[in-house]
Amino acid sequence: MENYLLQIKQVSKSFPGVKALDKVSLNVRAGTIHSLMGENGAGKSTLMKCLFGMYVIDSGEFILDGKKIHFTDSKQAMNNGVSMVHQELIQVPTRSVMENFWLGRFPGLPPIYVSHKKMYEDTLEIFKNLDIQIDPKAIINTLSVSQRQMVEIAKAVSRDSKLIIFDEPTSSLAEVEPLFHIINNLKECGCTIIYISNSMSEILRISDEVSVMRDGRMVNTLPTSALDTSLVKLSAMTAELSAGNFDIPDLETGRETVGELDQVVVAFNHMKTEIRKYIEEIRRQENLKQEFMQEKIRYMKMEQLVRHMEIYALQAQMNPHFLFNTINTGMQLAIVERARRTEKYMDYMARLFRHIIKNKEIIVPLGYEVSGLDYYFYLLRIRFPKNLDLDMDCAADLLDINIPVSILQPLVENCIIHAFKNADEEFPRSINVKAELENKYLIITVADNGQGMSREIKEELLHPRSIDESSLSRVMGLKNVIQRLYFFYPDNPRVVNIETGPEGTTVIIRIDTEKEPCLAF
Repeated sequence: MENYLLQIKQVSKSFPGVKALDKVSLNVRAGTIHSLMGENGAGKSTLMKCLFGMYVIDSGEFILDGKKIHFTDSKQAMNNGVSMVHQELIQVPTRSVMENFWLGRFPGLPPIYVSHKKMYEDTLEIFKNLDIQIDPKAIINTLSVSQRQMVEIAKAVSRDSKLIIFDEPTSSLAEVEPLFHIINNLKECGCTIIYISNSMSEILRISDEVSVMRDGRMVNTLPTSALDTSLVKLSAMTAELSAGNFDIPDLETGRETVGELDQVVVAFNHMKTEIRKYIEEIRRQENLKQEFMQEKIRYMKMEQLVRHMEIYALQAQMNPHFLFNTINTGMQLAIVERARRTEKYMDYMARLFRHIIKNKEIIVPLGYEVSGLDYYFYLLRIRFPKNLDLDMDCAADLLDINIPVSILQPLVENCIIHAFKNADEEFPRSINVKAELENKYLIITVADNGQGMSREIKEELLHPRSIDESSLSRVMGLKNVIQRLYFFYPDNPRVVNIETGPEGTTVIIRIDTEKEPCLAF
């Protein structure tokens, strides 16, 4: 006669609209580890909860140790030697480990007297025997999920049960070896284990028998040793594949005839090969992507360097050009005028030089530009004491607005050197510099009453093409300013404009005060 500790006969259970269990029968041998496996929703946990008294069955019966049983709650099940380690933790999180451990069975004379000393010592002893390193006085919600699961496992073991049900016990464990050690020790002590899991590697390793459920029905029960070796290898290979090892060899069926499992093995080999191809292609594309990104970064850095060099070259070009023209004017004055006026001229020219040289920035406040222009105006009034009208209109509240350096002086210089180039000494020269705020734009205008410029030069200055450079050399300072403005404000095509005619030239600069100049050269 078979030594069955548990017999389940024709058990059925329905929930509204769902047939959870359909005439399920199962025999579990005493002192063995019997695994239940199947897809989620197959009915594994529902069957065990019916046994444990959590659900009431519609029909069928449970026989435990030769006696028909019908538990109405879990306490009745535990009092009859049946324990269950649930997948969902059933604990009081704000109480200690030992209080959760002995909940419902406190030592002493509860509720009159509870021996916390005995509770602590007994918990510590059980943990020591199971090699569990957890402080019994620790609060449950301070433990990791893995530690809390080990507390539940130890609690089930502590009841000296003859049947313990483990429902997906490794789902929240960081390490499975301690659990397997406990289960094997329980088996050696004569305890019967029902182990619910979908992990083939765990089931093949720990079970004596395996039952498979599907859609609320029992499909088959087999000894673990009777499982096909191909299934064992397939499970191991699947674990390797899940770990990212795609260099494993193909599985062999070892049979002349091809059965259902052999077809699975062939499909697995094909899948493994295809996955390896996809992974290699992904790695190849990723390497190409990395190389492309590195090349793009190198190109962007080089492009930034080139733009940086261009802007500084333009800046470096501006100061010597302006200084040369200023010194040249001084030299002419020294030739045609008295030495006293030349002395004043050279004094203010030195002040202007110091003002320019001490600055190391490429973006400065408008006030800095206005100060430099004051020095330059003084020099021009010495050079043209009678026939030059210089006017500068800039409100004090605009002086802190940032603009590129060396903008105003070259524009005024352009008026003197080029607009009045053919004018005689008695011609009434006029230059007007004005700064004002229109909405968010700083508008700077520099206007003269000189001879103006040709339409071709104006268009080439604003929209460079391939015009003869010699024709632009006459307005090199203006060209430099325009180029730098385009560099600093690439998103503002209207940053500079030129209006010219018989009565002179007006350069108009529009700077968006809400946007910082672009310095990513």
